[in-house]
This record gives sequence, structure tokens and C-alpha cells, in this order.
Amino acid sequence: MTQTAHAMLEAETVIKLLGVEKAINQTSQQSDTTHKLTRMVRQGLPPSAAEHIAEYYGLSYQQVSELIGISIRTLERHRRENKPLSPVQSDRLLRYARVAARTEAVFENTWAAQNWLKRANPALGGEIPMYLLDTEMGAKQVDDVLVRIEYGVYS
Repeated sequence: MTQTAHAMLEAETVIKLLGVEKAINQTSQQSDTTHKLTRMVRQGLPPSAAEHIAEYYGLSYQQVSELIGISIRTLERHRRENKPLSPVQSDRLLRYARVAARTEAVFENTWAAQNWLKRANPALGGEIPMYLLDTEMGAKQVDDVLVRIEYGVYS
């Protein structure tokens, strides 16, 4: 699979993981989809995106609220009022979805990807990958390990 095909598949997976397929009119152009997703994050993702990420990672709504830096009460209020999340909270959700999609692409299996994201990893100093995703630097560390796995470098 070419790099462009990988990128398109990952973008489609991100959109599916966030549950925003209807909001983003899928096109064949990777850049159009990426631009639409960027605009959506800047305007705020719907609170249902947090539910989709919680479901994917097998987390409670409370855990997801903590991971994106919002109280459970505020997240519940956003959901009740159908009020979009802030751009910062939306960006965190996007980061979780992006890394999950990348992990699925590397492992070529959803179950294996989910399992890898939830287990302590020696290449990450014994940290659990999904808990490093609350910062961009942590996400970079996880991405670096995924690149090494993809290219067969012992990790």
C-alpha cells in the first residue's frame, strides 16, 4: 500500500472513530477531508465524539473526560445541550483518534491495536501508550515506537 493510500485509510479511520462521518462529506481527496476535519476541530467536535473514543478504547465516560481535560459534569452538559467541545478538547480527541488509526494501520487489526494501546510498553519506559496521548510530546513518543514497529526495528 502506498503512503498516500495509508494516509487516506488513516483519515477515514479517524473520522469513523470520532463518529463524524455525516458531518464530513467524504471526498476522494485526502487534503479536502483533512481540511474539513481541521475546521471541525477548530469549531469544536460534537460531544458524541468523546463517546466514540470511549467506546473504542473501552473507557468510561469519566475516564475520557479526564483524558481530554474536562469534568464529567461539563462533558454531560455539553452532551445534553449538544454544545460543541472547545478546540483544545477537540484537538485532544483528534489526537486519540489519530494515534488509534495509526496503530490500526501498523497492526492491521483493531483488536491488536486496542490491546497494544492499553498495555505497558518497555519502549515507552513502561508507560501505557494511551495515557501518553494527553500531550503532543507523548503522542510523538507513541508515534516513534509505531514507526519502529512498522519498519521491523525491535521495540
